[in-house]
Amino acid sequence: VGAELGRVRLVLRLLPAARIEAREAGEAYIQAWGTGNASREFLYVTDCAEGVVRAAATYDESEPVNIGSGSEIQIRDLVQLIARLTRFEGEISWQHDKPDGQPRRRLDVSRAFEKFGFRSRMQLEEGLRRTVEWYESNRLKVGESETPNNYTTRSTPSHAAFNES
Repeated sequence: VGAELGRVRLVLRLLPAARIEAREAGEAYIQAWGTGNASREFLYVTDCAEGVVRAAATYDESEPVNIGSGSEIQIRDLVQLIARLTRFEGEISWQHDKPDGQPRRRLDVSRAFEKFGFRSRMQLEEGLRRTVEWYESNRLKVGESETPNNYTTRSTPSHAAFNES
């Protein structure tokens, strides 16, 4: 049985781990919701933090400003990218009866650059590569320290996350 994936919002939290675990378990496939045609924009957490700090330090207007990467990727391409980065060689089974969600999410980030010089720097592939590397080297291994409620005692560093914009 393949690993069941949920909402796109969780895609970067679950997909790298699901691919790695499916690869190691020798799974033939992994399931993904929808058609993969929807697109999303992702922002690496350190870029997000930089944008917020810059805005807090210099932006004093009432109009909203989007902090994002300004780049989008189709979920189908994202899933393929994560499969490659995690060395998952199984099939990706798209569950067309599950929703894609909003067809497109991409921010106009031009005001962030105009108003306080913010531009994201981390490319999606590099951020995902770092996230996968961190996960593979830091995930809880069988028999390692767990608290009584089964939460790991390790924490995720700030560089191992993307935020969906």
